[in-house]
Amino acid sequence: MAAKILLWRESLSVMPDHHFFEIIRMYLGEIKTPYNKQRLIEDLSAFLRKEDNKQMILRLLSKTDLELVTAVKEFSSATKDKLHALFSSSMTYAALYEQLMNLEERLVIYRHPDKDTGRVVFELNPLLEPVLLPLLSRNNLLPAANLKENSALSGNTPEVAPSCRLSPEFLAAAYSFLLENPELCKADGSLKKRYEVVVQQVFPSYGDSNFFSLIVTALANLSLIRMTDCGFSVKTKRWMQFAELDEASQYSYIAAAASGHFPRGVLQSYAQLVRDIVAEIPDFGFTKEVFLRNIFLHRELKTPARTLHSGRFAAILQRAESRESSAFGTDSASDRPTNYETQFSSSCTDETLFQVIEQLGLIYYAGTDADGNVVYKRALFPEKVALENPNAAPYASIDSGFSLTVLPGLSLKKLLPLAEISVPVRFEKILQLEITKSAVMRSFDAGNTPAAIEDSMREVLSHELPQNIMFSLADWYDGYNAASIFMGYVLKIQPEKDAIVEKNPEFAPYIRQKLAPGIFLLDFATRKEAMSVIAESGLSFIGSIKDTRTEEEFPPFPRIYHTETQRERSGQSFFANSSSDVANATEAEAASGFIEKLNKIVDGMNLSVEQTEELKSRIQRRIIVNEKQLQAGSVRPEKNEASGMDFLGKIHVTEHAIASESLLNILYDSVTYLVQPVRVEKQNTDAILKALLQPDGTEKYFQIGRVQYLKRIRGSVFKEPDYK
Repeated sequence: MAAKILLWRESLSVMPDHHFFEIIRMYLGEIKTPYNKQRLIEDLSAFLRKEDNKQMILRLLSKTDLELVTAVKEFSSATKDKLHALFSSSMTYAALYEQLMNLEERLVIYRHPDKDTGRVVFELNPLLEPVLLPLLSRNNLLPAANLKENSALSGNTPEVAPSCRLSPEFLAAAYSFLLENPELCKADGSLKKRYEVVVQQVFPSYGDSNFFSLIVTALANLSLIRMTDCGFSVKTKRWMQFAELDEASQYSYIAAAASGHFPRGVLQSYAQLVRDIVAEIPDFGFTKEVFLRNIFLHRELKTPARTLHSGRFAAILQRAESRESSAFGTDSASDRPTNYETQFSSSCTDETLFQVIEQLGLIYYAGTDADGNVVYKRALFPEKVALENPNAAPYASIDSGFSLTVLPGLSLKKLLPLAEISVPVRFEKILQLEITKSAVMRSFDAGNTPAAIEDSMREVLSHELPQNIMFSLADWYDGYNAASIFMGYVLKIQPEKDAIVEKNPEFAPYIRQKLAPGIFLLDFATRKEAMSVIAESGLSFIGSIKDTRTEEEFPPFPRIYHTETQRERSGQSFFANSSSDVANATEAEAASGFIEKLNKIVDGMNLSVEQTEELKSRIQRRIIVNEKQLQAGSVRPEKNEASGMDFLGKIHVTEHAIASESLLNILYDSVTYLVQPVRVEKQNTDAILKALLQPDGTEKYFQIGRVQYLKRIRGSVFKEPDYK
C-alpha cells in the first residue's frame, strides 16, 4: 500500500501546474503564498484520510460511477481502450471520457504510465481503496435484469422456462441422420435443396434448415464428421469420446465450434468461456448488454472469475461433473485454461458468440426490462437419472415393426448405439427411430455383433426384446458374413510360414481373418501400433510396412469445468439484489439531500454570478464533499462552453482546451465529435480548428463559425499522454 501511495503522490507532483492548483483549490481552498508543492500534496492526503470526507465520497458515487470504478479494479491494466470496449454498448467514448475525468477530479481514481508497457492506465486511489473495495462487487458490472411486470414472459421462472434446444435425443437423431444421409450438405455446410424438406419432416420443431446447418458446422469443426469424396464421413469413435463428456460440456463445445474453426487449445478456451458465461447468468437473467459485457470481461481478465451462482443450471453442472465419466485424465488445477486473453482468436466476435449461444437455445428471450432492453435467461437442462436409478421409469420401447421410441432421460452415450442401428423418423421431444437393415449393416461394419447390439438395446428397453428383432439381426449377420469388403493392413508371407505367425503370442491377437494361405488381414489401428507389435513379436522376416494409410486418431476432448463457488449467501442466489437495491436507493436519497443542502448554502452566499455558477458546477460534479470547500476564494471562473453566434467565446474555449490539454465535445453539422484540439488557424472571417478525433486519432478540420456547440471537457487531473 505504501508503494501505491507514493505512486499516487508522484502522479500529482508531475502534473501541469494549471491542473495541480485547480485540484488543490477545489479541495483545500485558496492557495496562500509562499507554498510548497509537497506540503500541499500532504494536506490533500490528510483531507482524504478524514473519515467524514471518505464516507461522503462513497455516498456520492452513482451507479455509473460504481460500474466504472469496479471495471478499473477488475482489470490488471485498465486503459481507456479496454474501458471503452467494455462500456461501448451503453456509453459513447465522449461520455466515458468525461465520466473518467470526473472520477479523477473527485480523486476516486488516478492514472499513470504502466512501468512495463508505458501505456496510461487507471488505478484506484490508494487512500480510498480500503473503503471502496467492499462496494466494488462484480455485480456492479453484471447486474441481474429486472423484468417489467407486464412483460410477456415476466412470469417465467426456472421451473417453467423452456428447455435447451440441444439435447442427447437431438444429437443422437442428428448422428443417425448424418449416417443415413452423408450427402445432405454442400461443401460450405449448407443443406442441399432436396434435403431441406427431409430435415423439416424429421426435425419439425427446429424451424428452417439454418439451425441444422449450424449444427453440421459445429460437428465438422469438432471433427465429429469429415467431408470426403462421398459426402460426410461420421467419425464413430470420435462421437463416443464426445459422449463421455457431461451434457453441459457437450453443448459448450458445440457452441464454441459453431462460432468458428479453431486449434484444439483455443477451442477448449472458447468452450470453457461458453460454460462459464451461461452458468453465471442469474435466475433473474441478463440483458444482452450485460451478457456481452461478461464475455468481454472473461476475454480480458488474466484470471477469469468462475463465480458459480446458485440455481438449477449450477446444480446440474455439479451433479454432472461428479456423475459422468471423464475422457480427460486427472482433474487438476494445472489442466484448467486460465488465460483467455492469450488463447482467443480474433475471428470470433462477442456478438457472434452471443448469437450462436442464443440460436442453440442455451439462453432464451424472457421479456424486457423497464428501459426496453431485451432480457435473456438460462434454458433448462433435463436431468439424467435413468441409468443410476434401477427403479426409474423405462426410457425406450420397440415394437415388432422395428419402430423404436425413446423418451427423454438417456445420456448420449447410451443413445448412440441405438442411433447407429436405426434411422430417425421424427424428433420433437420424443425420438422416434426405425431399425433398418442398411443401418444395422453399418453397425456390423463398425465391428458390432448381433449379441452386442441386443445388449445395448436391453439396457434401455422397458420390455423383452421381440423375437423377430433378434431373428432379423442374426439373419442379417449371416448375410453380412457371406461377402465382405475389408480395408486395413494385409500381411503376405510364404504359406509355409503360416504356423509361425498364427502361433506367435504377440502377433496372433491382431489377425482378424486368414484370407488365403500366406495372406492375413490384420487388426492394427495405426501404423505405429503395427510396427510396435511386429518388433515385439520377433518376426523379423516381416520387414517394414509398405504403401499403407494410417487411420486418423483424435486425442480426447480437453476437460472444461463448471464454475467454482466463491461465496455462498445462506441459500440465496448470488445475484439476490433486493436488499442491495434498497440500500442503493437509501444512499441515493442521502446524496440527493446533501447536494440540495449545498446548493442552498451557495444561494445564501454573497457571490458573483461566475462564482455561484462555478461552485454549483462543482456540487453537480460531486466534487464538494464538505461544506468547508464552498469558498469564494477557491474559484477561478473559466468559460468552458460556447455555442451559436458566440464566435469569440468558441475561440476562447478552444484555445483554453489546447493550453490545458483538454478534450472538446463539438456539435458540427448535427454530428457530435470528441476531439483533441491541436491548433487554431485564424482567417479573415473565420478560424479553422485542426483536431484529432477520439479515440482513433484521425485528423479533422472544423470551421469555428459553423460549430453549433462546443464544450471543454475538463482535462485530466493528471497529464494526458502526448498526441502526435
